[in-house]
Amino acid sequence: MLNKIGIMIGAVTGAAALGLGIYHSSASELAPELSIAQIKEIVSGQYPGTITDIELEEHASKAIYEVEINGDSKEYELHLDGKTGEILDLKEKMKLNASDPGDTEKDKDKANENKKTETNHQKQNIAVNEDKDQETDQHKEIRKQNTKQTPAISSKKAREIAKNEFNGTITDFELDEDDGRLIYEIEMEAGESEAEIEIDAYTGEIIVLSIDNDD
Repeated sequence: MLNKIGIMIGAVTGAAALGLGIYHSSASELAPELSIAQIKEIVSGQYPGTITDIELEEHASKAIYEVEINGDSKEYELHLDGKTGEILDLKEKMKLNASDPGDTEKDKDKANENKKTETNHQKQNIAVNEDKDQETDQHKEIRKQNTKQTPAISSKKAREIAKNEFNGTITDFELDEDDGRLIYEIEMEAGESEAEIEIDAYTGEIIVLSIDNDD
């Protein structure tokens, strides 16, 4: 009887020891050899961006690190072996609002080119406006000079020309300027008739001859 009890105790002790060995073996299989700091170093060297999340998970008989990274143009999700650091799985996702740096440079170049074109147009417009202002000033100066000049036709000659066109008495006589042109403005009367005559002060040409007869 004692013999049987001894055998049973030995069997139980052996089974317990075997189970404990299996537990330790399984636990050692799942325990990662790489620390979180080491995993971060491995990931950061290969994928640019900020590590937003890192977790240790157990899959089957492996310890696996799950890492999420937020980059400038992409988001990454990686699974790494906790013992070797080997990347077991990788997922990449493009950001909707991300832009290619090359495109950014192109946009900058285009914007600078547009600015240069706009500046050139502004300079051209300024030059055109200056030319117009210059032309206007020249016209004004010519008019001033013409006004200051002595008319080629004297007032006496202008009276003679007027009387040759209308036989009457001069009631009003004036030298005036019209759009840079010097003219004699003359009003005359003869009985019930009136006349208005305009004569070019340089050429003696009759510009206006208006006769009104009141019958």
